[in-house]
Amino acid sequence: MLGLALAGCGPEVDLPVATGDLDVSVELVTSPVRRTSNNLLIHVRDTARAPVTGAAVSLEVSMVAHGHDGSGAFVEELDEGEYRAPSLSFSMAGEWRVKVLAEKGGSRGERWIEVTVP
Repeated sequence: MLGLALAGCGPEVDLPVATGDLDVSVELVTSPVRRTSNNLLIHVRDTARAPVTGAAVSLEVSMVAHGHDGSGAFVEELDEGEYRAPSLSFSMAGEWRVKVLAEKGGSRGERWIEVTVP
């Protein structure tokens, strides 16, 4: 399993956990985190570290304490291996877990981050 510190996030985000044969890295650009319109950058690379284009990238959002799901977010492809979720929102303050899933062909990668929404 890999760990990655998220750039520019401050104390709101804990270290993420990743699995799979695609390397998915995540950067929460919005600082401080807020309830609506958070900007999440996602980078997808294969085992040779080459950018993966045309991947299906999706988000699953859940609240840690209450065990209920939040809304996902639209994800768009920006450039080679670079994707963005420009409107990640949380329904209330608290601890949230965001799972980012990337799939292409028979390959897939996942990364989880935890976000504290004030």
